[in-house]
Amino acid sequence: PVTVTGNFEGYLDVATCNTLEGWLWNRDKGNLSYAIDFLEGETLESATLVGSVMADIYRQDLKDRGKGNGVHAYAFPVPPALKTGQNRKLWARVQGNSFVLKGSPKTINCASGARQGVASAEAELQLEVTPNPSRGPVVLRYRIEARQSAQLQVVDVLGRVVWQRSVEGSGQWQQQRVELPASASGLQVVQLQAGGRQVSRRLLIQR
Repeated sequence: PVTVTGNFEGYLDVATCNTLEGWLWNRDKGNLSYAIDFLEGETLESATLVGSVMADIYRQDLKDRGKGNGVHAYAFPVPPALKTGQNRKLWARVQGNSFVLKGSPKTINCASGARQGVASAEAELQLEVTPNPSRGPVVLRYRIEARQSAQLQVVDVLGRVVWQRSVEGSGQWQQQRVELPASASGLQVVQLQAGGRQVSRRLLIQR
């Protein structure tokens, strides 16, 4: 593998039976995105690779905190092979580098087909965008813990907010119809933020 160098900062923040989530950036090259390897094993030295993902999801909070252009979050789907009802210790490491993300390792224990791990008893944020691509209005479907305040927003690739609304969770699926301004075209990012967590979905607007 190609050796990657940099002054890295990054975290494995969330580990559920759905995804591993967090962020990674290089202080020396703050606008570049990097790949992350995920490994499973009792120790890092004995761990085996289970998959990789690019840390290239935009998060407004990262940009606000001075983490380059903010395009540094990731969401790695947990492979079905790890859902065997056993403890699985997972590590996150920069691909091509020895830097291990803070918060590693995290342990999940997922039954076959499980959607939620012991590490996340609280309700997970969920977000869907339809249609995608879209030529006009879109419908945002989301699920948040009951009575939890949240923020829905759409931002462009430069991080500019083109639409936003405050919402409150019900514990059930809810939906919001969104008519984006005519100036919004091309790649957009839909974000749902609640309780210090965030999920993002890409949206392509084809005018």
